[in-house]
Amino acid sequence: MSKQLIKLVPIIILVTIILFAFRVIAQFIEAFVDIPGIPNFEEWHSASVPYWRLLVTQIIILTFMVVAYYRFHFTQIRKSKLRGEIYLIWGVVYLIAMISRHILGLTIYSETVWFTSFLSIYFHYVLAAFLITIGTAHFTGAKSQDSTSSSK
Repeated sequence: MSKQLIKLVPIIILVTIILFAFRVIAQFIEAFVDIPGIPNFEEWHSASVPYWRLLVTQIIILTFMVVAYYRFHFTQIRKSKLRGEIYLIWGVVYLIAMISRHILGLTIYSETVWFTSFLSIYFHYVLAAFLITIGTAHFTGAKSQDSTSSSK
């Protein structure tokens, strides 16, 4: 992975954190106060899980994202090709699932709330981008670590 790309990883991670944190905070505020310019509470999720469970899950996800940002930006972590493959596969499958959900919501399932919660889908794209970024950084970083250590 080039040095320029390595420098982009924490920036991309930070952008995904900011976007996802905005989503969590905006929905939380909308649960109590109707703010003009922000979509109403129901538009933020498909209601497939109770809000309190969604909020706890989102806080766990945000914590994981912040820890990943810290580790990639402030420490030298040992990149793992296996970890990279897992994150990449997970991220790509997740992205494909959300693209499929989006397409189905625009077409044959346009009457089903879970498929037409487009705002929710957009933030799932953000999470998929996070996973793909982490996976790419691990995978390509591990390959360059392997080639550096094998040339010594």
